Amino acid sequence: MAEEPEVKVVDFDDAALFDINGLRYELSLENSHLIQKVDERLAKIPAKKYDMKVFTITVPYLFEVPGLDKYLDVNLSIDCQPWDYKPDSYYVSTNLGIESARLRDKREDERVEAEKVVVSGDYEKREGLGDSYAIKQNGNWVVYGAYDVGDNDYFAPYHNSVTYKIKDLDDFNKLPDDVPVYVSSFTQNNIALAREMDEWDLEHVFITKKQVLKDAAALLKKHNLPATPHNQASIAKEMIKKAGTSDYHQDPAIEYTNREIDKWDYQRLNRTLKYEGLDLIEKRLQGEGESYAEALTDGRWAVFGTAAADDSLPSDKKTYRLKNMTDQLDNLPADAPLFVHPAVFEYRDIVITKPDNADFVTKKLLMDKSKELLTKLDYPETKKNLDMMVKELLSQADYGRYDAGSYDIQVWSSGIDERVHKGNENEKYSQLDGFYKDLRIEKAKNQELTEDSNANNGLRFEGETLNDFILTAYGKNPAKLRNLDYKQLNKSLERAGLVRLDRKRFTPKFEGIINGQRQLLSEHDVISQALKTVERNYEADQTKERVMDYLRNAYGNPPKKRLKLAMKILKNTGNVQLLRKLNVQSQPMIYPKKAKER
Repeated sequence: MAEEPEVKVVDFDDAALFDINGLRYELSLENSHLIQKVDERLAKIPAKKYDMKVFTITVPYLFEVPGLDKYLDVNLSIDCQPWDYKPDSYYVSTNLGIESARLRDKREDERVEAEKVVVSGDYEKREGLGDSYAIKQNGNWVVYGAYDVGDNDYFAPYHNSVTYKIKDLDDFNKLPDDVPVYVSSFTQNNIALAREMDEWDLEHVFITKKQVLKDAAALLKKHNLPATPHNQASIAKEMIKKAGTSDYHQDPAIEYTNREIDKWDYQRLNRTLKYEGLDLIEKRLQGEGESYAEALTDGRWAVFGTAAADDSLPSDKKTYRLKNMTDQLDNLPADAPLFVHPAVFEYRDIVITKPDNADFVTKKLLMDKSKELLTKLDYPETKKNLDMMVKELLSQADYGRYDAGSYDIQVWSSGIDERVHKGNENEKYSQLDGFYKDLRIEKAKNQELTEDSNANNGLRFEGETLNDFILTAYGKNPAKLRNLDYKQLNKSLERAGLVRLDRKRFTPKFEGIINGQRQLLSEHDVISQALKTVERNYEADQTKERVMDYLRNAYGNPPKKRLKLAMKILKNTGNVQLLRKLNVQSQPMIYPKKAKER
């Protein structure tokens, strides 16, 4: 009988994620029938029966895996605690975890849960050397290491560790920044999660493309070589190739690779690269149309201008414009020239940069003006804001093109200042950090709107964010938008049939009995139950329509009056009995539980 494939528990948040034979499977338990049954059973247990103690139970469940024609045997751990530690309290489930999971054959007449384990198509997979690989799902990379990653290494027989190294470096430039390229630390199950590496501050053993490029840039700068994308990629690929080889087994952090490459003779490296037909490490900043800038030993730059560097130039002019300015900006030295006024090339092809001369637009000049502009517009000086303002200045200057009309950075700055204050581009500038002065609004500005199910709006706001709503509802005045009142915004959302940011109507406030079952109810629940009661018990006439509309429509109908009507309906009809109003402070805190990896 063939052995069943191993089942690895990858993650367990809203859904349990399993890896079986390199494919990702998903079991959704949030708000599932199974969990409802668990809660119903726990609600029948008086908390005083177990002296109000918190405990964990482990329960076996069987789930069908249609894609494999198998059952998944899961031991589910359930944390249980009293609801409010009062004499009449009962137990509720809080955290869920998976103790173990295994595949097995189907048998007749076995009780199987209604939930199915299905193949999840929403994941990205990267092959590693040997049997290693990496999978991304729900925004988290999970890496599976192997012992055979370094089999081609001379020292492989001495290796006794699990590693992962990305297999294909030919398309390195096309890889997303968060793709793992080298990992040297794993759990006992040979699994490493990017999310956990961030929490434990273990970036040095979980290396992404972004991290290795950052390390490569630091090395290039140290050796006075331009940290261009080309140069960074060349060094980064060498670092990945070397990671885990030679005597690297003595030092598991990628810093070893940095130190070794730090000792390279770069001239000899270029000879080797040339012999192998590979791209060389460049000493120049390559500009448009064969123009370029090269660093001199005294801290200045020699800049070579050409007529082809800018197709909008008059025929007798030359200039220099750096290629891919915005892509390279982060890794350029402060004094690197981005573009140069054509006037300096009037009598010569090569010029030497002059410090603090506005004819030479350097990274430093651009960054200083961006910081000044952010201060003037009252925005915090964050990296995101600086990056955005730098791009705005470069765009205003048309990246140093002659037909932009001016090479004066102050003119570009004034143009942006004017646009911001007129509110012509609020949608763009609202993405700056600190656009909204109230931090609660600022934090939530890019969250998608949630429609109130009681309002029955249909798909009126589908795909819209809070920011979209604000810009539509409150007009163009930037000062008014930035100083928006949090309470007023919540009222506006509620009147539009949307869930408030503070979720005030969803806080449990009442204890009630629905169809014989004791439950906690929020204002939203009470109105929802009232709507169901009216729908079920009232005859279809104008009175029913008016009552339903009043309960659904928050615009012009005060929340307290709608709640009062809903409570009256429940009191007189239906199967809902409101017992008492709760002290909200007494509710237990419920925290998500991480899966136990098996």
